[in-house]
Amino acid sequence: MNINITVPEDYDIEKFETIIDTIKSQAKDKYDLVLMGSIIKKDKSQKKKKN
Repeated sequence: MNINITVPEDYDIEKFETIIDTIKSQAKDKYDLVLMGSIIKKDKSQKKKKN
């Protein structure tokens, strides 16, 4: 399973990484799954502009 998560640039991702690590561990132990995850910080300049 592969999960990509985009968070605001000022978001503290350390807390989120802890959650991801916990989910990875549980997925492996309980369901024999390999969970791949990545966290991407979104630049404020990449926000969509409304017309």
